[in-house]
Amino acid sequence: MNLKEKKELYLRKKEFLSTYPPLPPYIYKYCPINSNLWENVLNNQVWFSNPTDFNDPFDSQFPIKAYENKKEKTALVDQLIEWEAIKSTDRNLFLEKKAEDFKFILNSLKKIYEPMGIACFSLEKNYKKNEDLLLWSHYADAHRGVRLKFNILDDVLYIFELLNLRDPILNLRKVNYSKEYLALNYIRDSEELSTILFSTKSECWEYENEVRIISKKSGPVKFKKEALSEIVFGCKLKPTDDDVKDVIKLVKSCNYPNVKFIQAVKCKDRFGLEFKEIK
Repeated sequence: MNLKEKKELYLRKKEFLSTYPPLPPYIYKYCPINSNLWENVLNNQVWFSNPTDFNDPFDSQFPIKAYENKKEKTALVDQLIEWEAIKSTDRNLFLEKKAEDFKFILNSLKKIYEPMGIACFSLEKNYKKNEDLLLWSHYADAHRGVRLKFNILDDVLYIFELLNLRDPILNLRKVNYSKEYLALNYIRDSEELSTILFSTKSECWEYENEVRIISKKSGPVKFKKEALSEIVFGCKLKPTDDDVKDVIKLVKSCNYPNVKFIQAVKCKDRFGLEFKEIK
């Protein structure tokens, strides 16, 4: 695919998403003001964390069974033959094996999933109901940090994989919040195994209204500067604070074309925040 074809594909995808958006056009990331924020802004990148580093010990850590009954076991053996992982002449031999003899499958999955990276964002909250106050408290240094706003449509190649045009990004996924602890099954859940594994959390996290971008590896991944459209400073900061002035100066020096700077302010008559643009 040449450059012209890539550009045409990009524009078609952007037009489609603007007409039939699978998600709201904006996603948000709450961050403290520290060296990580400086590095990410300076290099227009988002850090993809390995799930083992998450603050939720259950996140992406559900157990996976190779199969649960004779029918699934048969399907598994036939699949392994199709993949040439075992010989067709050994079919009956494997049909007689026990579940623990298929651990090599789960070990292979583990090798694939271990290097995975996940970038976590939130969807737009209902500010009148103050659904974002906990996010500011938990992820933005108790309202001393920032909230970054990204426009999905200004970097659709980053969010949605288009023929691997920008490897290693896979896609954007909305987190499903579950009451039940999952027990995954390699055969039954094979088509959506990674989606279920990396996009399911306990319902106690539902306030985050989270979406995720999944990468084949952890570490920094660059985004287009046009995608960053807004930086909101927490209500415990003031426009005259050095942290605020330094962040604004850095963003402007990096030539982000679309960024607006917003100050969050405590409401005087309710539990809530108001947002005023910093001119």
